[in-house]
Amino acid sequence: MISVGIKYCGGCNPRYDRSRMVTELIKEFPGISFIYDTSVYCPLWITVNGCPVACGADTELPAKEVVRLTQPKDFFQLRTRLQALCTDASSSRIQHCSVGDTATLQKTFTFSDTAAFSRLTGDTNEIHIPSAVASQGLFHRPIVQGILVSSLLSALMGARLPGSGTILLEEHVEYLRPVFPGDTVTAEICFREYTEHKNFYTGTFTGTCTLEGGSLAVSATYRQMMSKHFFTVRPNPPQQEM
Repeated sequence: MISVGIKYCGGCNPRYDRSRMVTELIKEFPGISFIYDTSVYCPLWITVNGCPVACGADTELPAKEVVRLTQPKDFFQLRTRLQALCTDASSSRIQHCSVGDTATLQKTFTFSDTAAFSRLTGDTNEIHIPSAVASQGLFHRPIVQGILVSSLLSALMGARLPGSGTILLEEHVEYLRPVFPGDTVTAEICFREYTEHKNFYTGTFTGTCTLEGGSLAVSATYRQMMSKHFFTVRPNPPQQEM
């Protein structure tokens, strides 16, 4: 359900029956949850002013958009905006996340993958291709680029958890074992914790890339910026004491 905030100004004698008009508006849109707690983020906040002076403070409201009402005709324009908001919500791509959510994918790396990555990035390190350097190296054969392996975690975060619209803020990645062409890797992302801000969340995610035998190849921690336009985070239910 969409949340829309309502705030009344308190500094004048209204020149119209704004309470009645707000009541009618609420009845007209049963699919919208109208709230009055000014600490709660809403896509839209409405300030209901009693006159054109519009003395109700609205600059600090936690909202993507604020609409000021100062006279009866403003309510008719607002109805159009609310109808559009309901339409947008019906086709919304908002993704819901909860702490503890996980996502996985599996990939078998090939020489074609390492060659394509080298062409794309300009990484000419011969340790990644069949060469004398690779055969004389510590592992005596080519290894997959570490960043290519950990990119599976980036792919998971961008496509599935949290999903499209997320922005990477910080990463800490450890490469623990080599991955060779022909190896199959399982990547897993877990949503660990978050901090809520006015218009976005910062989420902490941990990631692993594991080889088929169970050996850990990559361990990582990420912080993501998650806009409230694209994401909501469902708080975990409180745990009951035993």
